[in-house]
Formats: sequence, C-alpha cells, structure tokens
Amino acid sequence: MVNIDLRSNLKAILSEMGKSQLELAKAINISPTNLNTRLARGRNCQLSLLEDICKELDVDLNQLVSGTQADGLPERNIQTSAIEEIDAMYKEKYIATLEDNQRLHQELAEVKEKLHVLEKLPPQSRKRGNGE
Repeated sequence: MVNIDLRSNLKAILSEMGKSQLELAKAINISPTNLNTRLARGRNCQLSLLEDICKELDVDLNQLVSGTQADGLPERNIQTSAIEEIDAMYKEKYIATLEDNQRLHQELAEVKEKLHVLEKLPPQSRKRGNGE
C-alpha cells in the first residue's frame, strides 16, 4: 500500500514550480486553511479536490498522491549524501538535547535534595543559617 503524504508531495511539487500553497488555494477557489486541513486528512481527502489540484498544477494524480510520476519512477531524486547530512545534523541535535535534558534532571535532583534538607531543619536553624 502506498503511503499518502499529500502535504509533503504537494509542497515539493509547488516548490519545483515556484508556486505557493496560497497561490494554489486562490486558483482553485478554496481558503488556504481549508486546503491545508483537507490535505492533512490524507486518505479521507475528497477526490474532487485532488482532481482540481492536479488540473491546476498540470500534474498526474499519482504524482500528487504518491510523489511519483505516471511511469512509477520517483519524480524527485534527492541525493543520498544530502539525506545522510541532514540525518547526521538531526542526530547531533537529538544527542545534544538528550544531554541537556540529563544535565537538567541532575540539577533538579540536587535542588530537590537541598530543599528536602532545608525542610527538615527547625525554624531557628534556618534563620541562623541565613546569617541572622
């Protein structure tokens, strides 16, 4: 079964044509928000809308729905090295985020421990500890 990602496919097609989704929405007489919402539904998107989009952009329905041309070959060939670079960048960001998260959890644990110790001290000890 084909994975339907209409918004991504449409975005790529529009990008190749130098058009925006706003321009497309105006051309097919639908609000940009309504168009985006309908495309987000994927499999439940009305065929009439897809046909209007295909007609306006002069693309095949298969190209819009699956990102491939009628001959079944991928329309856009993104180089593997570019994909690998993007994957590496996101992996680095993910690792950095995990490390930050771990550091913040450690700091939080330390603050909780200090708070726990302070709560156990009698009120007089707390005042003297503050230099009073």
